[in-house]
Amino acid sequence: MEKEFVNYEMALALKELGFNEPCFTYYYNDSGKLRTLISVDIYNGWTYFPNKKSITLAPTFSQAFRFFREKYRLEGAIYRLNFKWASHVFNIATSTYCFKHELFETYENAEINSLLKLIEITKN
Repeated sequence: MEKEFVNYEMALALKELGFNEPCFTYYYNDSGKLRTLISVDIYNGWTYFPNKKSITLAPTFSQAFRFFREKYRLEGAIYRLNFKWASHVFNIATSTYCFKHELFETYENAEINSLLKLIEITKN
């Protein structure tokens, strides 16, 4: 289940960029450890709201990519190219590439790279 959430460093960067949405779990700020005792009852669902300073929210990858699309008009994409996984970043507003593909052996590495590039581009 932990694979569904961005790592602590990415979560901190997203927090700095204004990510402020309810999440299923969070990282403890003092240790950077993910709160893993997650139990969600479908009849009594809950989320963590971003109003506490002692935690850093742990968004899922899909939440992080949606955040960049909606707030910064940047799209990170992962696709298959030459038997490897590629990632790129596209500026939706200007219809231009901010970063063209880089190749990876696994989908997960391409996804992480795309998200890191979105963070880097947004910070600059």
